Amino acid sequence: MVFLRTHRIFTSKDFDIFTGMLEHLFVLFEKLFCIIVEILDLFIEAQIMKTHQMKLAKEPFEKIINDEKIIESRLFDEKRKQINVGDRIEFSQNDDLKNSIITKVVALYLCHSFEELFSKFPASDFGGGSKEGLLQEIHQFYSIEDENKFGVIGIKIEKK
Repeated sequence: MVFLRTHRIFTSKDFDIFTGMLEHLFVLFEKLFCIIVEILDLFIEAQIMKTHQMKLAKEPFEKIINDEKIIESRLFDEKRKQINVGDRIEFSQNDDLKNSIITKVVALYLCHSFEELFSKFPASDFGGGSKEGLLQEIHQFYSIEDENKFGVIGIKIEKK
């Protein structure tokens, strides 16, 4: 088979070579498109996702390191209202602020009280042995008045 185009004759072999080149070009454009999409995703993530800073005592910090704690419980104050799913939290150890870990927020659980929050999940998700123990520990840091004023939040995390 012979094709005539602008005074030049293309053979079937030429056409096959040209088709192969187009296929390779299509694959390259497809790869380039995927790279551009990945770059845009990273750019969007950098623009939208925030990194929050939180401090923890040594024991809860180590429980996060060892995957023994996957939900952090805090008052739902102004600082915590800024946290969204997909954001990062850098936890630093109180005694050694250079000792830190970056986590990703995978879920947020808003509740009226710590008792309500701790009733929704196993105590082990919070790094504790029992709901009663968790309540006793959390009330060393937060008063009942503040709990009633702000409400509480459970922040489910995973290590990055």
